Amino acid sequence: MSEMPGTFVAKVSSGDSRTDARESFSFIHGRWLVHNRRLKDALSKPEEWVEFDASLVCVPVLNGLGNVDEMRCGDGRLIGSALRTYDIASGSWSDYWIAAHDGVLTEPLRGVFDNGIGEFQGTDICRGKRVLVRYVWTDLASRPRWEQAYSADEGKTWQINWIMTYERLPEPGLLPWPTDWTLPARNLHAVRSRSDGVTVAAQHPSADENFSFLYGRWRVHNRKLVEPLSGRDAWREFEASSSSVPLLNGMANLDEMREADGTLMGIALRTFDLRRRTWSIYWVAGRDGLLQPPVQGRFDGNVGTFTGPDSYNGRSILVRYTWHRDSRDRLRWEQAFARDNGRAWETNWFMRFERADDQAVLPWDFA
Repeated sequence: MSEMPGTFVAKVSSGDSRTDARESFSFIHGRWLVHNRRLKDALSKPEEWVEFDASLVCVPVLNGLGNVDEMRCGDGRLIGSALRTYDIASGSWSDYWIAAHDGVLTEPLRGVFDNGIGEFQGTDICRGKRVLVRYVWTDLASRPRWEQAYSADEGKTWQINWIMTYERLPEPGLLPWPTDWTLPARNLHAVRSRSDGVTVAAQHPSADENFSFLYGRWRVHNRKLVEPLSGRDAWREFEASSSSVPLLNGMANLDEMREADGTLMGIALRTFDLRRRTWSIYWVAGRDGLLQPPVQGRFDGNVGTFTGPDSYNGRSILVRYTWHRDSRDRLRWEQAFARDNGRAWETNWFMRFERADDQAVLPWDFA
């Protein structure tokens, strides 16, 4: 797929080996206290800053080719979630953000690490105008520091509008996705202004709308057409396992799937647009680390239908996912392609989910 207009594509630093670049974000894995200093209004004068503490948990996915985190204020309010993926072909990282106030996945910032500094650039909308955005990571080995800056003049000048400093917190040997977001009392600072840019989320997806049925561990039987849209009827059948966890109080979720021999298939990220009340489903294949275009849709009763444009063998197609919530412990998923604007669909992949043993807390032990 072609790059979106205005998207910054980073060049691989000559100082980064492919192996080192894949491990660039390993410093952030774990549980953190994060002190935030943020401009009340970006690109405005005079500058008025607000400060607050937050808690953050970050876990690796895709065998270290990616990671996902979730951040909350000290009073429990959600801030958002980040997904980072490594593009094997280009040697660069993509950094995506889901804000808790809308559930929309942003355009990525892309970049690399060089000599212990990570720099990522992309675009955003500020005050109704498109601006350049820059993230910079420093002090990776001690207390990591992250800063965000905007430029309204094509990069000639930059205004830093958000600074975060990280302090590592104790964690168990196997890091679970957290159920307790309470900060240590000694580090808990009151939010000094309610205009801190952290917005209380609108109504979250209801039980009828959301993917809570998918949380947990699953055994998955796959039946997949070997050559879709070819007219041939050769199928491959194989077993796999899947683990799914919620993000942002159910406003998003992420799962990772592996074949029975441990081969990584990829991860699925689902985000719920609070305004439109629709889901977007993204797939990142383990073979390349690239986030694919989303399919979008919603549930009608126990059936969810999600469609979107894509390409296959160089041709434009439509893709459709269909989820069937048969029972608490059994699910069905199907994928279909159409190359005639949806007039005729060919189903090319069936998955049958059977719930594996339940666990009170689902650990992230993929990597």
